[in-house]
Amino acid sequence: MTATDGGIVLEPGGGRSLSYPRGGRIELKARAADTGGAYALLEFTIPPGGTGSPPHYHLAMEEAFYLVDGELAFTLGDRTLRMTAGSFVFVPRGVVHTFINTGPRPTRCLILVSPADFEGYFIELGELAGAAPDGPPDRAAVAQIAGKYGQVFVDPPRGH
Repeated sequence: MTATDGGIVLEPGGGRSLSYPRGGRIELKARAADTGGAYALLEFTIPPGGTGSPPHYHLAMEEAFYLVDGELAFTLGDRTLRMTAGSFVFVPRGVVHTFINTGPRPTRCLILVSPADFEGYFIELGELAGAAPDGPPDRAAVAQIAGKYGQVFVDPPRGH
């Protein structure tokens, strides 16, 4: 990371890289410390069949998803949308959502979260995934982390 005139510049592949227990990698591109807590920006690479969290909503955070490459089946409330490269979805707080990579190759999307403190969820989840590399992390631990950051599962986490 390079700070120039108060800004942040990252080379390709730059940012803190984290494992995601449901498959894929997350790179933190802009962090709370970089944006005064306003937002965090993540790049999420999701393998074929990989998913986000089970259906859930956020108590105090909004998310925006921009699909850079690949495809996702994105459930937003009662709708399931087919996202392809260039698609954008805004998820207001309180709206149930989830997604899965339905394509034959990895999908890349940018995720903007606001406020930025939700980045801690991904950091703690990545650490939990690293501690259990041969299987899914403990569901109770995942639920505890989610609760800490105001994420509410509408179904119990299954093999998170």
